[in-house]
Amino acid sequence: MHNKFAPFLVLLTALFVVSCGEEPTAEEYLVNAQQLLQSGDRQGALIELKNAARLEPFNMQVRRDMARIHVDMGQGAEAEKEARRAREMGLPDSEAALLLSRAMMQQGKFEELLEEADEFAAGASPEVQGEIMAWRGLALMELGELELAGRSLEVALQLDPDSALALSATASYEARVGNVDKAREWVERALEADPDSPDALALQGDLFAAEGKLEEAREYYTKSIANRGYPTMVNARRAMVSLRMEDLNAARRDIAALRSAGMGKLAYVHEVRGLLLYLQENYAEASVELGKGLEAAPQNLTMKIYLVLSLLAQERYEQADVVLGQLYAQAPDSVTVARMRASLDVGRADVDSARHTLESALAQTGEGEERPTLLGMLGALALIDGDPDAAVGYFERVLAAEPENERAQRSLRRARTMRGDFIERDLAAARETVEEDRYHEVLLSAAAALRRGEVAQARDIAENLHRQFPQRAEALKVVAAAQMTSGDFVAGRATMESILEIEPLDPSTTRNLAKVYWATGETGRARRLLNDYLEVNPEDSLARAVLSGVVVDSEEEPAAAAALEEMLSQDPGNHAVRARLVKLRFDAGDFEQVTVLTENLESEAIIAQPVLIELRGKAFANLGQGTMVRNTWEQWVDTAPDSVLANYYHADGLASQGQVEEAMRLLNRAVELNDNYLPARLAQVRMTAAQGDLAAARALMDRLQSEVEGDRAEVWRTEGWLAVREERYTAAESAFRRALELEPDAETALLLAITLSTLGREDAAVAELERWRAEFPEELRLYAMLGDIYMARDPDKARELYAQMLTVAPNSILALNNLAWLARESDLEQALDYAERAHDLLPEDPVVLDTYGTLLADSGKLVAGGKMVASAVEARPENLRYRLNYGRILARQGRARDAREQLDRVVADAGDAGLVEEARELLDSLPAE
Repeated sequence: MHNKFAPFLVLLTALFVVSCGEEPTAEEYLVNAQQLLQSGDRQGALIELKNAARLEPFNMQVRRDMARIHVDMGQGAEAEKEARRAREMGLPDSEAALLLSRAMMQQGKFEELLEEADEFAAGASPEVQGEIMAWRGLALMELGELELAGRSLEVALQLDPDSALALSATASYEARVGNVDKAREWVERALEADPDSPDALALQGDLFAAEGKLEEAREYYTKSIANRGYPTMVNARRAMVSLRMEDLNAARRDIAALRSAGMGKLAYVHEVRGLLLYLQENYAEASVELGKGLEAAPQNLTMKIYLVLSLLAQERYEQADVVLGQLYAQAPDSVTVARMRASLDVGRADVDSARHTLESALAQTGEGEERPTLLGMLGALALIDGDPDAAVGYFERVLAAEPENERAQRSLRRARTMRGDFIERDLAAARETVEEDRYHEVLLSAAAALRRGEVAQARDIAENLHRQFPQRAEALKVVAAAQMTSGDFVAGRATMESILEIEPLDPSTTRNLAKVYWATGETGRARRLLNDYLEVNPEDSLARAVLSGVVVDSEEEPAAAAALEEMLSQDPGNHAVRARLVKLRFDAGDFEQVTVLTENLESEAIIAQPVLIELRGKAFANLGQGTMVRNTWEQWVDTAPDSVLANYYHADGLASQGQVEEAMRLLNRAVELNDNYLPARLAQVRMTAAQGDLAAARALMDRLQSEVEGDRAEVWRTEGWLAVREERYTAAESAFRRALELEPDAETALLLAITLSTLGREDAAVAELERWRAEFPEELRLYAMLGDIYMARDPDKARELYAQMLTVAPNSILALNNLAWLARESDLEQALDYAERAHDLLPEDPVVLDTYGTLLADSGKLVAGGKMVASAVEARPENLRYRLNYGRILARQGRARDAREQLDRVVADAGDAGLVEEARELLDSLPAE
C-alpha cells in the first residue's frame, strides 16, 4: 500500500539534517532525491539534485538522475542538456542513447535524432538497439517518411520482439498507413508486453477515437496520462475527444495542464485550444490561437478551416480571404473550401462570386452527399439574389436526390411563394381568415405580387393581413411600398409613420421615411428623424449615410464638411459618408485633404464607392503628382477590372506617359464593357490617329457618328481634330463650328482659329479669337495666339492685348516678356521693368533671360546682359536667335573672336534668311583678326 506519509517523513529528515549542522553534502542531497523519487515527488527530487549539482557539478550520477526526471516530466530540452553532460562525465553510451532519444522526440528534433541514431546504437545491446530503432521509426513517421519508418520498425522488432515501445510504434505506423486492423493487433501485443505502457494505452485511445468510440478513447487516454505521470500530448488528444463529446470543461482542464507544463506553444495544443474557443463562440481569441498554431504548422488544414470560420464570424472578410486562398492552394477540389468561399462572398454581399464558386464546386462533384448541400446553398443564394425561379429549380434537384429532406421541402415552398405561385390563394385567405402560423407565408405572396408589378393585389393582401394582425408592422411595410410604387407619396408617408408608431425604431422604415422627407425638401424633419434614431442605433451605417446626404443638401460647404467629419469620426468605415466628404473637399479645391481622406483604400471601399478612388486620382492630377495618378488608376483597375471608368482613366494616364499600346488595350476593354461610354470611344479615335493609323481612326469615327444619338459637341470636336490630322481643313472648320454651336468652349474656339490660320484666313482667325476672347475673358490661350498674330501684324494692338492679359493674369510671363520686347525702342526703362518682373518670376527661363539680357545690354550693362544671354544660349544651344543676340553683345564688348564664333554658327546652321543676313552684317562689321 502506498504510504501517504512518506513524502512528509522525507522532508522532515531533510530538514533535520539541515538544522543539525552545516549544509548537507552532495551525497546526502542525492540520497534525499532518491527518497523523494520513491515517494513520487519528482519536483522535490529535482530540487535536491540541483543542490547536489551545485556542490559537485561534474557528478555523473547527479546529472543522469536529473536527465531521467526531466524526461519523465516531459521537459525534453532540459533532459537533453543533462544527458549530454552525464555522457561527458562517463555515463555509458547505451544509457545515454535512450535518454537522448526520448528527450529529442519530446522536443520534436526528429532530424537531429536521425543524425545521431546510428552513433547511439553502435556497440549497444540488442534491447537498446531495438529501442533506438523504434525511436528512429517514430521520428521518420513524424517527418512523413513512412516507408523508411516501416523498415526501421521491422529492425527494432527483430532486435527486441517484446519491446512495448517497438510494438506501440509499429501499431502507430500501421494506423498511419491505413491498416487499422493490423494496428489494433500490434497495440494488443504491446499491452500484453507491458499493460501499463503509456504509449500503447495512448495508441489504443487513438484507435477508438478513429472509430468514433469516444468514451473508450477517453478512458485509454486517461490511463496513459496516469501512467506517464506528467502532461504530454496525450492530454491534447484527450481534450480533442472531449470537444467531440461536447465536454468543454474537461477539454479546458487538459489544455490548462499542458499550458502550465510549458507546452502551450506546440501546434496541436494551439489547435485544440483554438477549437475550444471557437465552440465557446469566443471567435476573436480563437482566431489568435489558431493563427499561432499555423505559425508552427503552416500546412494544417483543420486549423485553417476553423481560422476562416472564426474570421467570418467576426466579419473580418479580408483576412478570411487570405487564409481561404491558402486553403484553395492546398485543396483546390475541396467542397468544404468552396462552401466557405461562398459564405465569405455572401458576407461581403458578393452573391455573383459566391454563385460562381458553388457552381464550380458542383461541376467537379459527382453524385454524393455533398451535391445536395451545394444545390441547397445555390438555392439559398438565388433567394438572396431575388431569383425565385432559379431557387425553385435548385431545391427541386435537392429533393430529387433526397426526397425526405424537410429543410429542402420548406425552402421549396418558400421559393414558390416568393415566385408568386400562391398569390390568388393567399389573396383569398387574406380576405377571410389567416392562421397566425401562415402570416409570413401570406406576406411573402404580397411581396411577390409587388415584385411582379401586381400592385393592387399586393396592397389588397397586405391591407387585409394588417386588418387581422393590427399590432404587426410587416404587412404595413408592403402597403407603404405599394403606395410609393404607385406614386402615392402622401399615403406612403402616412403609412410609414403608422409603422413607426408600432415599431418606433424600425431601421428600414426610418431610413425610407427620412428619404421621403429629404426628397420633398423637408430636410429639417429628415435630420431630426435620423438624429433621434442614431442616438439609439449608432451602429446603423445606412442611416448615417442617408443623414450625410441630407446634411450636404441643407448646409453650406464649411458647415456640411464639419458635420460629415464628425460623422466619419463616429463611423470611420462608412464609405458613403467618406465619399460625400471627399466630394465636398474636392469641389472646394482642397486636393491635399482629398488625398489624406482616401489613403489606404481597401477593395471593399473602392467597389462600394468608386468616386473615392476617382477623386483621389483627380486630386493627384491637380497637384501635378503624375506617379501617384498612375498608381491610383492602376489600383482601381486591379480592384475592379470590369469598371469602365477605371479602364478609361488608367488608359488616359498611360497614354500621357507614352505607353500607348497598354493604354489602347485598356481603352478597348472599356469600350467592350460599355460601347455607349462616349469618352472611351472618342479616346479610341484620338489614340489610333496619334499612332499614325488615320484610316482606322476614320473608320472608328464614322461608326461613332452613325451610332451616337443626337448632336454631341464632343463628337464634333473630335471630328474636327481628326479632320485636321487628315489635312481636311475645310471639314475641320465645319466640325469645330458645329461643336461651338452646341457647346461653346475656349478649346474648340482655339482649334477653329488654328484651322483658319492654317487655311491662310488669318483675318477670320483673328475675328474668331476676338469673338471668343469676349466670351471667355480669362482664357489665356486665346490671348496667346491672338498676341502672336498681333506681334507680327500690329505691335500697338499686341501691346494693348498683353496689357489686358496682365489684368487677367498679373504674373503672365508671356505678357511681361512680350511687353518688354515691344517697349524696347520706345521706353527702355518700362521695358526693363517688365523684363525684370518676368525674371523675378521665372529666373531660369531662356526666353526671359534672352529678353532681359538684351535689354540690359541696350541700357549699357553689357557684362550683366551678356551673362544672361549666355545662359539662354547654354540652356537652348539650338536657338540661333539667342546666339545672334549674344554675338551682338560680344561684339559690343570688343570680344570680336568670341562674337565671330557665335555668328559663324548662325550663318552655318540657320535656315532663316533674315537671321543669316543679320549675322553676316555683324560679321562684316567686326574688326579683322
